[in-house]
Amino acid sequence: MDDCSRAEILYTIPIIAILKLKNLNIDQIKSFEWLQSPSISNFQEADQLLIWLNAVDPRGTLTQLGRNMALLDIDPKLTAMLYKGQELDCLSYVLILAGMLTVSQNIWWISEDQKSKGMNLRARAEFSHESGDHITLINIYLKWNAFCAKNKDKRQQYEWCKNNCINGKSLEIAYEFIQEKAKQMDYKVELHDSENLNDNVINRLLQCITAGYFMNLAVSIGPMRPGYQIISTFSQTTNELVIARAFHTSTLLLSDQTHKYVLYNELLSRHGTNYLTVLSSIDLNWLKSVSEDWYKAINGANLHTIPYESFAFENVGRALLEAITGKNACQLNRLEDITQATIDIDYKQSKLTIWSSAANLSKAKKIVQETIEKEKEKLLLEVEEIQIVGRTRILMGAGGVSQMILFAVRKIDFIRYTDDCSCFAVTYAKVEQARFAFNQLKGYIEQDREIAVSNSCVKVEAAIGKQSYRLKAIWYLTQSTGNGRILFQKEKSARDAYELFKRLHYRCRYEHLSKLPTIKVTYCLAKSNQKAFINFRSFWNSTNARSRIHFPEKCKIIQNRQNHGSSLLLEGFSEDDDEEDIRSRFQDCDGFVGVQVLRGRKGEIFVRPASAENDIKAIFNHYKSFQRDTVSFNPKIWYGKVEATVEFSDTVELKNAIKEMNGKTGIIGHGKVRLLEQLRTRKEDEHVLYFQYLNRSYDKYDLIKILKENQLYDDVKTVIVYRQKWENENSTTTGPNKVHFDLEASSENLRSLFLSKPDLFQSIPDFQIPHCASDGTATAFIHFNDPVDITTAIQTYDNQVIQLSKDSSKLHLLPSIAHETIISATLRKTIPDKIQEAIQYGREK
Repeated sequence: MDDCSRAEILYTIPIIAILKLKNLNIDQIKSFEWLQSPSISNFQEADQLLIWLNAVDPRGTLTQLGRNMALLDIDPKLTAMLYKGQELDCLSYVLILAGMLTVSQNIWWISEDQKSKGMNLRARAEFSHESGDHITLINIYLKWNAFCAKNKDKRQQYEWCKNNCINGKSLEIAYEFIQEKAKQMDYKVELHDSENLNDNVINRLLQCITAGYFMNLAVSIGPMRPGYQIISTFSQTTNELVIARAFHTSTLLLSDQTHKYVLYNELLSRHGTNYLTVLSSIDLNWLKSVSEDWYKAINGANLHTIPYESFAFENVGRALLEAITGKNACQLNRLEDITQATIDIDYKQSKLTIWSSAANLSKAKKIVQETIEKEKEKLLLEVEEIQIVGRTRILMGAGGVSQMILFAVRKIDFIRYTDDCSCFAVTYAKVEQARFAFNQLKGYIEQDREIAVSNSCVKVEAAIGKQSYRLKAIWYLTQSTGNGRILFQKEKSARDAYELFKRLHYRCRYEHLSKLPTIKVTYCLAKSNQKAFINFRSFWNSTNARSRIHFPEKCKIIQNRQNHGSSLLLEGFSEDDDEEDIRSRFQDCDGFVGVQVLRGRKGEIFVRPASAENDIKAIFNHYKSFQRDTVSFNPKIWYGKVEATVEFSDTVELKNAIKEMNGKTGIIGHGKVRLLEQLRTRKEDEHVLYFQYLNRSYDKYDLIKILKENQLYDDVKTVIVYRQKWENENSTTTGPNKVHFDLEASSENLRSLFLSKPDLFQSIPDFQIPHCASDGTATAFIHFNDPVDITTAIQTYDNQVIQLSKDSSKLHLLPSIAHETIISATLRKTIPDKIQEAIQYGREK
């Protein structure tokens, strides 16, 4: 490390530094007293780039464009693009593009959960333009600016960005850049609606991009999966090709077309793989209008796409693919360097695909085949090594010689195996065993090699294969809603319980659930946007389905890179058409998955209206057998659709209702209402007590206690007291973290409670890692070696209060003593009576 920080000028891009010096009339750049002079090759490269950008003339004198570049103090490519925009009368749009390019890597919010990924894909499809990412960036800014102009509330602007998976902070940075550079150029930005981006304007914008970024040229080597070859003057003097793929956020990946010639913003390298960011397709003839010297240097007259051919290894297997690629794809990059090919891994289909030039494909196939066979032998050896029965594992080396014996090992996971070393993880039953092994193995010399060991504590549950005495501890991290229900098998028990709870002043009601025929009613809360995603299993399925599109409908194919599926974005269909109408057109197509019609505003959250129940009753009231008191709703609103169930006592009337209303408009909600008869899975009538306004400190065990004390528990099927869900915390972003913190805190308090009296138990309690259900019910098992300790713990700590981070909860302790005896099937047939006697004896004891 340096004794002091390096001078800032050493980080300056040489081409900008040279422009500034020339603008100060310092032409002897090489003899200038640099703190640390750039290399001669850097000087030569910078001079050549400035000539190609028309910033200096062949004599090295600064041109007017070069002076403008020095004054704007930004990437010269951006400056060249801006002044080309001024020439072609589209400077406002080019200023927006320049601002967006400065933040292009931080435009989209990326999340790991599947729902957010789906939202991100739909947002990109909404803003995308077929020409590429540059026009897409302009689209995003124009729509954001238009929304902000109409909605000054910062909260609404934030929600718009959130619903469209866009980083609003990046757009604000772009806005400041645009205003600053417009002021430096003495220009007033005139913003238009994105609808004004017609073909003529887009054509001019692409020419502006070409004027600045013509040196960032890439040529297709086939389909989008293998990617592009980078074209530069330096690639003409070497045989080493630079291959890169389109970055996963590029809108070009949403198209089914292969774009032959593209310009890109940046070249990134991640885990050894090259990626191109912000790509747009261009006309090759535009390159002739930029720098003639550069065009000759890349041999532009003979520039053509490089066709790559492919070969796929099918059914390779996930484990083998992971062995080939290595951690963070480090071995895959090495394999691509050796084969001089692009290798694509598809874990879901267990397929490895090679993309290479025709002349090199045979060689690449041979190398990959040898690699597969070599890794397969290693995997087979490792499988043999860990297939040892019992609690002792013997690790065998390649020569079959016993190297080391590890006792009490639960599991061995091989992480990496190379010619130089082996790396694996060993899981022990107890912490003490792991610590002992750590101390014994650290620094151990085996076959002239030192073993390196690092300790790690992973919270996973491990099954214990011996008899143990368990105590189930239950407490709550969320508040009760005050509602609950008890389900009975017999009517008499239910009615007796109802009378009991009424005498005890509980707010409850009795309901008889019958086996009546039911209709599922579906209607929409908002009008259709006349847009729909039609999902297919593959790109080819969606391509073949395009024949079902009718004028004036439009569609485009959107590829899902997460699950390798594909969708048709259908636009322009009738406003009254719903999922059923569109499904009927495409359901017989190969690979059809489903339909989603877009409704309401983008990102709108739908809530069931308060009048929903009365609205449902109103459309069925004229049917005599309609059961008014049994209307129920699905609590979730899917894509703006409400789902309800209604019951009829007469099947004929139910079928008439479906015939008269199904698929009709103007009955309820927006668009068509759908009615579907449902088959009841309930085999027998059920009797339910529903509770309201329960004491918030009550849980189901309090109700069970009352039932048991009055001999009414024998016919009970289930008892439920509803609790608040995690998302009902004060903040949807912090709620789960609070519950997780409460779980950790209460678990530690539980441990402290049981260990506070060391002489209370005959054996030391062993605490299992707790888990929490979606309603905030926390559960943990406490293991003892002595059954007497179970009774002692219940008598001492049952119904005690356990502290959370801020609140407190009642603690319930339930015995869970399990005695397990494994008997073979043959023996079971021989002594059935003895088995029953043993079970009865165990119950009595």
